[in-house]
Amino acid sequence: MATPISNVETAEVLADLIDPHGSFTAAGSSDQNRDSEQDIEKSRELSPFDVVGFDGPGDSYDPVYWSKSKKWGVLLVVALMTLITPLSPSMFASALPEVLMDYPPDKSILSTMVVSVYALGLGFGPLVIAPLSELYGRLVLYHVTAILFVIFSIACAVSSNLNMLIVFQFLQGCAGSAPITMGGGTVADMFSQTERGSRIAVLAIGPLLTLLFGPVAGSFLAAAKGWRWVFWLMAILAGATEILYCCFLRETYPSVVLEKKVQSIRNETGNQNLRSKLHKDLSLTTQLSVSLIRPFKMLFLYPVVLGLAVHVAIGYSYFYLLLTTLAGVFIGEYAFGVDIIGVVFLGIGVGMAAGAISFGILSDKRLKYKARMGEMKPEYRLEPMVAGGISIPIGLFIYGWATHYGVHWFVPILGTGFVGLGLMWLLLPIDTYLVDAYPMYAASSIGATTVFRSIVSAFLPLAGPPMYARLGLGWGNSVLAFIAIAFIPVPLLFLKYGEAIRKNPRFQWEL
Repeated sequence: MATPISNVETAEVLADLIDPHGSFTAAGSSDQNRDSEQDIEKSRELSPFDVVGFDGPGDSYDPVYWSKSKKWGVLLVVALMTLITPLSPSMFASALPEVLMDYPPDKSILSTMVVSVYALGLGFGPLVIAPLSELYGRLVLYHVTAILFVIFSIACAVSSNLNMLIVFQFLQGCAGSAPITMGGGTVADMFSQTERGSRIAVLAIGPLLTLLFGPVAGSFLAAAKGWRWVFWLMAILAGATEILYCCFLRETYPSVVLEKKVQSIRNETGNQNLRSKLHKDLSLTTQLSVSLIRPFKMLFLYPVVLGLAVHVAIGYSYFYLLLTTLAGVFIGEYAFGVDIIGVVFLGIGVGMAAGAISFGILSDKRLKYKARMGEMKPEYRLEPMVAGGISIPIGLFIYGWATHYGVHWFVPILGTGFVGLGLMWLLLPIDTYLVDAYPMYAASSIGATTVFRSIVSAFLPLAGPPMYARLGLGWGNSVLAFIAIAFIPVPLLFLKYGEAIRKNPRFQWEL
């Protein structure tokens, strides 16, 4: 172990380690984190190099300057898990008729809840995962939640009644929310602002593939092996991904990575006075309480975050409503067999794929163009939301009235494609905007909107069957479309006033 050396010697050693534009900065007596005379006096004794930051290009610790292969290795294994976690409800939705044959529910609400409860788990999971990832880093949360996802998938597979299955579906959703909650933050950690749109679109590929192939695979798997094999498959896939995590996943959260750098320099120099530029002089209890409260503060005290959360919650709840009712509608209205019912989900899957691909191609190009014009700001990410807000009601009108009049089955599936397209033009712009606007707290901001939309989408679909029974598929979906139309002005307002609201001192709450 290195022996302690003087501050002068430390300065000479560190001067050789950094260039003139390095990130080491003075820690003078004006440090705001020190509120006692003793701490202030101590800070005056430190050398000018006692605060350590990233050194810019060439700093192997800084995730932004990692090699492309290393960054893409991290991104792709996270994207793989974003494929697996939503695969569970999408496969299970088409296997639901098999489940209800084994466990006929006492109340019809349970038949919807057994799928939508996963969304409820997706809502509650970020309340813990997002703040902890900004306290302890992303890596440990990715590993722990992957292992828990395997455990809860096995528990679903061996469930002996419907209530037990619902409980473990909820817990599975909590664990499965990790890559969705932290994925945007991981992108913010590693990539520049003009690269993030396409990278976040990569994270969306997984959920898209699950919608394209999950329901079809779920219906065939349930018919051939039984519905329990849906969860056995999830456990196997998640377990394999955890192995890949061990090979490729690395810590990316800046404050945790920088703390590792500080510790390395401490070991080299013996100077125990070194501290991270991002270090906060707070007790662990205080940091934990601040981190746990942060998503709620962002949701309820930041008007832009709340407004966007409400808007995307509407679109996301429509997605889950379709996910839980499409099979029953096409079995009842079009006499589809249980073994092929999964094909009815292809429309919404193809629509979401088209939305993600178009966003990934155009969003970063648009932002780079604006940057060349000297107009760089996160709000430009929200432009596709206008088209998304129009596409969803169009799809609902087509789907609702086509099924009402018994038009050929391809037409209502085409309508669900417009809903999927619109959903991606809502979801991806919002996630990318939050990453750009709040990069240090990307996980908390995305977690805040995820919580809200997941809770809404868990309970709103429960009203779907009674609404369809009372109003019919035509007017029932029209009511949903009219609600979506009412939200079309929201992105227009944020495009015009969002920056002013975001920078208003009245909304600059300490996070």
